[in-house]
Amino acid sequence: MVPLTFIAYPLLCFTIDIIDWSNTNKKESNFNFSHHKKTVYKNWFNPTHGLELSSGKNMGHRFNENGVLFYVQWLLLLDEFDQIETKDRKTFNKLVKDLESFKDGKKIKGIYDRGEKESFYQDNPDLISHDNITAIVAGSSLFNMDFGSEVASYGLKNFMNFDNSNIHNFGLANLQVHPRDWFFWLRSSKNIFHNYLSYFAYPVFLISAIEDPLNHIKCRPVWWKKYIKMKKFKKYKGKGVCFLDSSGPLLWYVRYQSLHKKSGLVSFTNKLSKCLYHIHYGKDWKSKIFKTYYKDPNHPNRVLVAIKKKLSSKKN
Repeated sequence: MVPLTFIAYPLLCFTIDIIDWSNTNKKESNFNFSHHKKTVYKNWFNPTHGLELSSGKNMGHRFNENGVLFYVQWLLLLDEFDQIETKDRKTFNKLVKDLESFKDGKKIKGIYDRGEKESFYQDNPDLISHDNITAIVAGSSLFNMDFGSEVASYGLKNFMNFDNSNIHNFGLANLQVHPRDWFFWLRSSKNIFHNYLSYFAYPVFLISAIEDPLNHIKCRPVWWKKYIKMKKFKKYKGKGVCFLDSSGPLLWYVRYQSLHKKSGLVSFTNKLSKCLYHIHYGKDWKSKIFKTYYKDPNHPNRVLVAIKKKLSSKKN
């Protein structure tokens, strides 16, 4: 039983993982990407945390909680058009370095703040979300950097506690234990042992990937949160709110697009989930998801997705 669990199963995963299931064809367009990128870095990119949701609000304090996630989504969309340049790599590297958390005045690798130096100036900085951690790991994979390995190492050494106000200590405030995330973070690492460990979390990653498009109508608060008194749930005032989920699929896009060329398991899962998104969100499911989430039609991520939609329409 032990050899089957720790040798045969990982070997099976590894065999599937090295298969190239991906379609690496880059999209071609006459769109002026040079002008687009200049505009984004001038009006949308906030060097303290990433992309903003509105143009012109990109200096000083951050205006959203997931700037690095939005920025990495944009980079991955650019990569689909083969428009990644050296400047993008350098900007991403500096951004993540600036987001590294502080303990006793020193930067700590593998754990991050939502905004630059928040843990340096604040005793209780906003907790880093698993969305932003995933984005940092995805960008690291895109540019073949070491941030993914650092996230995996920090998590394993600190019992998956990513509380940037309680660094290197056990705690429950920001415990990240979902196997879905740990498969992605460990598989994105350059460390072979991390990759080996990731295979044991893959079944949950696969189930979660199937569940997301099937459960496309989300309600807040979820049933169990109705019985927990927390400030952030008081806004619902006891009434449930249901909506078409867009944040979940956008996070899955980040996972798939950053790793599908390197992992056969991720590429296979991506192909399966695309079919399910098509069924439950419709033919233009990706465009619908981005439009639902990004309200501003001029947001850089919506602009690039609209170009992809036009190209797909011409082919059909």
